[in-house]
Amino acid sequence: MYLVDVQLVPYTKDRDLAGRLMASWRHVEDILRAFLPLRWNVGGIGKLNVLLELDVPVSQECVMSSGFLEVRRKGFDAARFLALPEDAQDLESLSMLEEGLRVACARGGVVDEPARTAVLNTRETGFRHQWSWKKLAKWNPSRSLHAEVMVTYRRGGTDVALRITRRAGGLVVDDSIVTGQYWPSAWFTFFRSRWEGSEFVVFSRVGKEVLRRRSAA
Repeated sequence: MYLVDVQLVPYTKDRDLAGRLMASWRHVEDILRAFLPLRWNVGGIGKLNVLLELDVPVSQECVMSSGFLEVRRKGFDAARFLALPEDAQDLESLSMLEEGLRVACARGGVVDEPARTAVLNTRETGFRHQWSWKKLAKWNPSRSLHAEVMVTYRRGGTDVALRITRRAGGLVVDDSIVTGQYWPSAWFTFFRSRWEGSEFVVFSRVGKEVLRRRSAA
């Protein structure tokens, strides 16, 4: 099992507070996940949850179960955190995730250099990260046009755009498709692509057509 997911989890009965906290750091989690090494074996840990103890107590410091590692973090002040400027929230969120990754590496008996590199790369994005979804990128049959689905992780949600460029150079299409999405929703919606003649088509995970754009070479 490889480590593919890291998450901050506020332990509170207050659903509104939990929602505001998770919305404030979701993009930081998404960006950090994007920089985790592929096939990174951290002692069988597949997902890391950093449990932020608020009004609900966390009974143990560190618990490993069925590939999930849960690490308790005490002393988190939600009111103080939410009062911080957004850039300070981003940095503090990343710092808490980094602490959790260091614990995971120690628990898994591996060096934490990959974790430190992922954290550094995340910080250098300025907490806004755009990438091309490789599995959806396709050349048209004549290889004169190249279509890409561009994903942007940012505060406020995930944006998805379509970009089509000519092989000889020049932008043909640069359209915003959705903005402010929850990443798992975007992953489900934009899952498979192909060219049908001069039209680029994208399908959801269940095979529903969700995007069709005509483009002349």
